[in-house]
Amino acid sequence: FGYGLSYAYADLSDLKLTENKLSHKKSDTLEYAYTISNPFNYPVEMVVEHYVTPPQADFETPFFDLKHFERIRLEGGETKTIQVSIPLEQLKYYDDNGQRSLIKGEYRLSVGYSLPTDRSFELGIPTCLSDSFVIK
Repeated sequence: FGYGLSYAYADLSDLKLTENKLSHKKSDTLEYAYTISNPFNYPVEMVVEHYVTPPQADFETPFFDLKHFERIRLEGGETKTIQVSIPLEQLKYYDDNGQRSLIKGEYRLSVGYSLPTDRSFELGIPTCLSDSFVIK
């Protein structure tokens, strides 16, 4: 991980959340899909990283929290739609009292080949896909 430098990148597109307003009692998982396409005539194998940025809380939380990753192999010219499901239990953070809690508010989901930071883009890593969702 870190800066996912590669000789070739598959194209990521069409990030779609199944639902962008979630309630821990109502929905058990964050579900979304995206498309990955290999524009080359040769096979590629990519590791796609999925980060969540939680809303501001009364306690310290990570700015980018790796919640999922997967290695995807694509033949030349192949396109796949990838479905992902992350239990909301994985979005809980420990507060200052050591209790795990789900922070209410707007989260940012980022899907790409590296951290969604300026440094990644300076190194030539393609821009990640991103969308937001709310937990009530």
